[in-house]
Amino acid sequence: MSLRKARCSICNCVLHEYGRSAQPVSDGLCCTECNHAYVIPARLARLQARDAKRESNEWPRAVRVRRNRAVEPLTVTHAPARAA
Repeated sequence: MSLRKARCSICNCVLHEYGRSAQPVSDGLCCTECNHAYVIPARLARLQARDAKRESNEWPRAVRVRRNRAVEPLTVTHAPARAA
């Protein structure tokens, strides 16, 4: 029975470890070097693009909601003391 070695889906080198997920760069597993060089920067770029889109689309709407909402000041009421 022969054991087939897994290969990096980006650089095609033999994986000596378990490998890491290569999403969003590629399907399958990747080596540590490709993970650091390609996959992590691609994931960070996607997160930054998503956050920039959320800020540009949702920020004015969130401000309008806060302006239109009536906010009452917090008042603290104490319960009357119990009679002994």
